[in-house]
Amino acid sequence: MDPSSASKQKNRSRLRSWLWYAVVAVALLVDLAIILLVVGVLRDPTRSLHGMLGAFPWSTLGPHFVLVSTLTLLLALIARKRRAARALTAATIGFALATTEASLFITGSIVAAAHKAGGSVNPFGALWLGSMTAAEPDETVTVGEWGGAPIQAAIYEPAAADRPAPVIVYIHGGGFRIGSFLGNSSDMRWLANRGWLVISIGYRLWTDEEPTWNKAPADVACGLAWTHANASKYGGDASRIALLGDSAGGNLAINYGYVYVAQVAMGHSDT
Repeated sequence: MDPSSASKQKNRSRLRSWLWYAVVAVALLVDLAIILLVVGVLRDPTRSLHGMLGAFPWSTLGPHFVLVSTLTLLLALIARKRRAARALTAATIGFALATTEASLFITGSIVAAAHKAGGSVNPFGALWLGSMTAAEPDETVTVGEWGGAPIQAAIYEPAAADRPAPVIVYIHGGGFRIGSFLGNSSDMRWLANRGWLVISIGYRLWTDEEPTWNKAPADVACGLAWTHANASKYGGDASRIALLGDSAGGNLAINYGYVYVAQVAMGHSDT
């Protein structure tokens, strides 16, 4: 063999080895990032920022994590067959197996919980994410005032043909400290386009100088009372009001929504 040809072949072989080394290294880094998110799911999100950030993406990106971790496993297996970067490949295979199994379990648990609650989830369809572009509400109103601070709400009206429409009162999340009644507007518009009158209620957020544990619930109750009294003006049916909340908003919806419903049942919806 020509010495120059042998040298070129050796260089190509070396280049392929380095390329596979890079591929396996990137796959390992990806698996380590997913492992961090998996560990975050196991931690209490109320006590750990890692726990909060780790749990956050799974409901949206769970199927993607399954796909990515499976891809890293396949790449590592191919690299093993080619006998490239053997020690690194072995480590990547181990982490890829762990992330694939964990991703399948977490995503499967979310899908099972949704079906158990009467919903439906298509994990394959979820791979194609919809637009998250913010949507403008049809109207922003002040539903009350406490201590000189206005309590505001965003209104997303249903299509005219769907009136009177069932009502969703949405309460945003954010650990009682951040977030806005204008957040998740694309989701609110999605619900309105499917026949709901959606009213997203704001509430006072706590600061280091001012706790609002006893103020946020009052704001939500005020917004609920306003919704009950005014839903018909926006095409809604005040006798069919559902509560929806994320994180801190879910806490407010569960703990104080029932109180409000009891007040309505007793004829005290103006409190």
